[in-house]
Amino acid sequence: MFEKQSPSHAIDWAGYAQPGLALGQDVTLEEAHQEMLRLGSDFAVVLDSRRHVLALASFKRLAAVLSAKYGQALFSRRRLGQTRVHSKIVGPARSRPEEDDYLAVVTPIEHAMVLHPQDDFFEAQRKYGQRPEGNHFDDIVLVDASSRYAGMIPVREFNRLQHQMLLWQEAELVQRNEALQKTLDELSRTQGELVQAAKMAALGELVGGIAHEMNTPLGVLLSTQEMVEMIFHQWLNETSTPEPIRRMSGLIDAQIQLGRESGGRISRIVESLRTFGQGDRDGRQAVELLGLLESALVLLANQINGSVTVEREFPPEDIILENCFPGQLSQVFVHILTNAVQAMRGKGTLQIRVMARGTNWEISIRDTGPGIPREIRERIFDPGFTTKGVGVGTGLGLSISRKIIEINHGGKIEAENHPEGGAVFRIQLPSGVPALARTDRAQLLSVS
Repeated sequence: MFEKQSPSHAIDWAGYAQPGLALGQDVTLEEAHQEMLRLGSDFAVVLDSRRHVLALASFKRLAAVLSAKYGQALFSRRRLGQTRVHSKIVGPARSRPEEDDYLAVVTPIEHAMVLHPQDDFFEAQRKYGQRPEGNHFDDIVLVDASSRYAGMIPVREFNRLQHQMLLWQEAELVQRNEALQKTLDELSRTQGELVQAAKMAALGELVGGIAHEMNTPLGVLLSTQEMVEMIFHQWLNETSTPEPIRRMSGLIDAQIQLGRESGGRISRIVESLRTFGQGDRDGRQAVELLGLLESALVLLANQINGSVTVEREFPPEDIILENCFPGQLSQVFVHILTNAVQAMRGKGTLQIRVMARGTNWEISIRDTGPGIPREIRERIFDPGFTTKGVGVGTGLGLSISRKIIEINHGGKIEAENHPEGGAVFRIQLPSGVPALARTDRAQLLSVS
């Protein structure tokens, strides 16, 4: 019967109802007993002249009444809906013996579960669970829209419906979970693409300055090479008296020192770029916090130039952070420092402070620019929000930075205006990433 049930909470109960045994309230007890005996029914509904359900008749109770001493003579001709008997006859089925020792032969309809056409499956489940304790009438009475009797649904059939609905809901839940997982995977891919777009935008802003920064030490290296060659050839052509040798040796040492410094400068730029471009492919690592900040400043050297004063307040000892993604943190620092320099229009003071806050380390980055306008202060971390104009900013930098700090590293980032002017960003990072941030791969932001 129920195999054709559609996956809906609304149920056409009339299609599941059986006519059932219905008795008029004016039939005699003996007629009711004989009819139920003939049909082999344990229960029947008692109806009035308009087929409204009044009560329930129990074959067991009728048999008890008629088989009691003098019961056949006293009650067989009485009307079913109007007969009351002493509670001793019907035994434990009596309802309030302390107030009334005489009970109706029929059982009040409140002892049955009554369904209406508008009841959905969940309402039917609720009614089924609220049946009176000790209820001995299990089948379900169905009435139509006018509250007239429409049949009975055997409880075994209702239980089958419950089982089928449970199977359908389980299948629907599996489908929804699969759809959610697919959506989550698509969002993760899209997020990775947006992160990469933000990183490329940041690299676009840095690459011109980096090219200039690398060109200067490279020029020094080339000039040093030419100078060393010239000095060497001149040395070969001159007499090998002590004075020319000392003079030439001093010139060569000076050129070598210039070359060493220029080479070191190029090495630092390359290392900073390597750290910035590092994704999370290598997994979590222990990182030195102050080194990450210095690497970010190296990448911004051309923007800082000589017009921005950098003030550092760092602890004297190295700060090791466990279980971090170095490239992601470098991306956060570069982005916030870039915003600070741009806010000052390339001229001002950049203050970077690192201090302990309980078990966390706080990195404070303050500029001396105009600060954050009040009307956008609550929106600066929203994805897509930017004040740089169309085609200039992606609006993803601060949003991604927040996710990197809070989701991937279990930290916190906030921004406000400094009382003495300018904006200040405060980042708190735990010395070791909490277990949740390490293991919750469903939330982990992938930055490749």
